[in-house]
Amino acid sequence: MKIILVVDDELAIVDLVTILLEEGGYKVAAAHNGREALATLEHLQPDLVLCDWMMPILDGAGVCRAMQANSRYRAIPLVLMSARGTPPSPAQCVPAAFLAKPFEPQTLLELLARLLSREKTI
Repeated sequence: MKIILVVDDELAIVDLVTILLEEGGYKVAAAHNGREALATLEHLQPDLVLCDWMMPILDGAGVCRAMQANSRYRAIPLVLMSARGTPPSPAQCVPAAFLAKPFEPQTLLELLARLLSREKTI
């Protein structure tokens, strides 16, 4: 079973995405800011990280840069999501994908399935 780390400071988003992903056959771990996400990566090797772009303490760009700088996490696909609707500039971060909020549940599930199936072939 694939493990997805969901990172968002809005508890309702974490809860809804967790339910959606668990119903989709994924195991879910959660963090509520970027610092918690990086601490979780120390002991959990998720198959993918789904992370909000704008959060307190450490934002999605910080998580992205930390993951890309660490050889243990670099290969883990990172999907950034945001209500801003515009993806980060390449100077800020280069995620595997960007998802604008709000999004349709099926759009999220299809994106994750595509990224995780690509991971097997690399």
